[in-house]
Amino acid sequence: DASARLLTTRFELRLSNGQRHLVSERSGGEGPRTLMGAVTPFVGRDRELVQLEMTFRECAEDSVARLVLITAPAGAGKSRLRHEFVARLHDTGDHRVLVAQG
Repeated sequence: DASARLLTTRFELRLSNGQRHLVSERSGGEGPRTLMGAVTPFVGRDRELVQLEMTFRECAEDSVARLVLITAPAGAGKSRLRHEFVARLHDTGDHRVLVAQG
């Protein structure tokens, strides 16, 4: 079940006859992380989110490239910060967002 929880952020799973089946990849990439099946509010990282938005705006307006490296211990919210930032980018304009993991 722990593996299934990791998959649900990026894939749609269906439970049938006590077994989980991979249905499809989510169209918008990863979905929000949940706690006991409920999406939790995004709190405590407003400053970092504003910095990411300002950096993106600078790149878009001034045609410059910037790199942002986010580091923190496991569980500190790096993936959630990225998810919230990408969701805001999708809501604000006509641009392509590419997300990669290594």
